[in-house]
Amino acid sequence: MDQMSELHSMGVEMHLFTNYPVWWKMVEEELCLSQYAEWSFISCQMHTRKPEPKAFLLAADRLGCMPSDCVLIDDRSSNCSGALDIGYLDALKFQSAKQTRQLLRKYFPTLTE
Repeated sequence: MDQMSELHSMGVEMHLFTNYPVWWKMVEEELCLSQYAEWSFISCQMHTRKPEPKAFLLAADRLGCMPSDCVLIDDRSSNCSGALDIGYLDALKFQSAKQTRQLLRKYFPTLTE
């Protein structure tokens, strides 16, 4: 969560996109992720799930941007592939916080080590 905090303090707009049903509320209660990012895309409310193209297109549309302006970080390769297939700028497969921080430096070179 240090990365989310740092990105948030840099003014980076972040949104949470989950396929969890109501479990996302338990995740929020435990981790308080909403202090850094909005729970904008919850599949059970969107009536579509990652990696369906409709889910990624709907997310970009609701944000008022093109898919090519979006970067997804996800722990599933299929979701990353789905985002790239419809034109997301990038999709980073989460493996560890350290690895994700290194990948994000491509877009945010001032991220700390």
